[in-house]
Amino acid sequence: MQQITICQWVEGQYEDKVFTGATCMESVVIADWALTVEQVFNSANRPELAGE
Repeated sequence: MQQITICQWVEGQYEDKVFTGATCMESVVIADWALTVEQVFNSANRPELAGE
């Protein structure tokens, strides 16, 4: 299963959020940044995308 777990420090402890498939992950640090889990894993399997 392809999944990404993002851990965010909230009030003295980490909160885990698990994302899978076409679920969109949005950054709380970088404005207007969003990717799906599928996009992350697809780019990892296609080295030619690294230079784009």
